[in-house]
Amino acid sequence: MRRYQLMMKVLEQFGVEKERVRLEWISAAEGSKFAQTVKEFTDQLRELGPFKQKDEVAAGGEG
Repeated sequence: MRRYQLMMKVLEQFGVEKERVRLEWISAAEGSKFAQTVKEFTDQLRELGPFKQKDEVAAGGEG
């Protein structure tokens, strides 16, 4: 879980919204849950639209 939190901080610095990343624990025996999770996440990403990089990152960062 610590690596996930660190990854989220790094992605935030690159301008990636937290809604574009999802962590789910799903067993191999839970095929229908996996399919439903992927469908929900795909729908959520479609609502967000294409990824737009922040101007600060594109210009070389802060400072």
